[in-house]
Amino acid sequence: MTTISGTYKVITAVYTAPGMPPVNMLANSDPCERDDLMILHENGSYEIKDTGTPLVCSPNNDYTGTWSLSGNTITVDGDVATIESFDCENLVYTGSPGFTPGDKATITIKKQ
Repeated sequence: MTTISGTYKVITAVYTAPGMPPVNMLANSDPCERDDLMILHENGSYEIKDTGTPLVCSPNNDYTGTWSLSGNTITVDGDVATIESFDCENLVYTGSPGFTPGDKATITIKKQ
């Protein structure tokens, strides 16, 4: 957890489902959410901070939760994902949102 902990920003978020074209979740998100930072603390807590650049969400998106790491599995607030790669700067993980059988979300976050 020490190696992965830090401050991150989402740089890509792609949703795929069988028989459907990929969806860019980041492009479809509210513009005020695209600047949010995720701060993974070594103690297993995390924060989402609305930086307000360029817009502040109303109400703001700030919230906290818990995360853990076991091998290449990361769990955030009970949602389990698989770490596909981590190069000490970019963390790529995938998980199933569960909207449809076989769906997958691939998220890339970058240390700030």
